[in-house]
Amino acid sequence: MAVLVLEQVLVRHERARIRRLERARFENRQAKAALLDGRMISMCHQEPALKDDRFLVTCPYCGEQVEIYLEPDVDGAFVQDCEICCNPWTVRVTTDDDERDVTVTRADGSE
Repeated sequence: MAVLVLEQVLVRHERARIRRLERARFENRQAKAALLDGRMISMCHQEPALKDDRFLVTCPYCGEQVEIYLEPDVDGAFVQDCEICCNPWTVRVTTDDDERDVTVTRADGSE
């Protein structure tokens, strides 16, 4: 009987811990979303440690940083899904001299 009660208490504690973690993740995403505005436009910057064809962008939906690979000859706009939340982005690539600029916005029409 005591073992059963102990197991029930442990299960309740584990469920409460999981709820706290989920709540913290949700609040973290909300905070990131608030920082990036409702429509969330993310200007990408290229990290020095990354190669010329890899860029770190911030998802305009979930706020997570994602590394994307762009072929050297890519220019213009295309749609790509976030690896984290699977929402669609519009990725715009512009080239100025030898420098490429990558902009990621929502592709769901809420821009």
